[in-house]
Amino acid sequence: MKQKLRKNQIDNCIKLQIDRWGYLRDFLQNKSSEKRTFSIIPQIGCISIQGDSLIIDETKCIKCLFCITGCPNTIIIDKNFNFLPAEKGSYVKNEFITDYANRIFKGSLITSPTIEGLNTEKRFSSLREFTERDETQHISIWAARLLHYLSDDKEARLGLEVGMLIQEKDRGGRMDICMLSNNKNLFITEAKVSFEKMMQEGRYLDQILSYRKETEETLNSLNLSNYNQYIFLLIDGKESNLLYPSHKDCTSNVGDQSEHFYEVLKKYKIFFISSQALWGLALKKMFVDEEAYSLEKVFNKIYQKENLGLLSVGIISNTSGIYKIEYL
Repeated sequence: MKQKLRKNQIDNCIKLQIDRWGYLRDFLQNKSSEKRTFSIIPQIGCISIQGDSLIIDETKCIKCLFCITGCPNTIIIDKNFNFLPAEKGSYVKNEFITDYANRIFKGSLITSPTIEGLNTEKRFSSLREFTERDETQHISIWAARLLHYLSDDKEARLGLEVGMLIQEKDRGGRMDICMLSNNKNLFITEAKVSFEKMMQEGRYLDQILSYRKETEETLNSLNLSNYNQYIFLLIDGKESNLLYPSHKDCTSNVGDQSEHFYEVLKKYKIFFISSQALWGLALKKMFVDEEAYSLEKVFNKIYQKENLGLLSVGIISNTSGIYKIEYL
């Protein structure tokens, strides 16, 4: 499928421009050293450019929403979940996708579509297969795009691998994804490719605690303590692994991993989101209610002390020792 586009439209569809920030202080003060361009399109091989035309290869498209969240008025999703260049730039909604989006966060785990057919040239068969392959080059870039799209601030500031002054922790002290919206909402994300790998490494608690310390000290030093802080884990992989231990569909009870994870969440007030939930939020904003499903409004609702996480099934909460799922 082809559509003639201006260069800036093409760039928005396939690329993500993010400034380079030395440290969180630089990010908050908007002191960047250079512009960097990121994209996951080359790794997937789903889009090509011929002159001023955008060509989408549906046999390789993993429905990740990277392109459409970058240029929502240029690409549409049809009733078969195919991504197509929009005619004359019109953005057309359809009942099938709207119904699909309405089922997200309503009590059942939702799986994003996979590629059907036997195309031997496809590199990935699903979004999950792609995002759980690499933390910095796959899931972080993909998530940064969707987080920016979800923000109600079109000029929200983004950062990837932002340095930290606290140096005693792992990975040289870097924050995977930072976003500042409306000059008051600071979102900081630690990305994990899967629950299994996260638990094997055992670093997620130290990393979140380091993020909190770095953020608190930096905001205080800049007299920005009135900022809303949202620090959370973004976890990819099999979503049922992230269900609480007593849930009938939990798949991570071997070795009491789920129980241990949830005890840490409760003790240290850590919040997490699954990749599938992030994908679902973008679809909800796109096809259900753009204003209601902005990232700021959603986090104002879900980032509460009794809430532990957001899955495509809904909000996971724990009150007086009782787990429950609330619809979003």
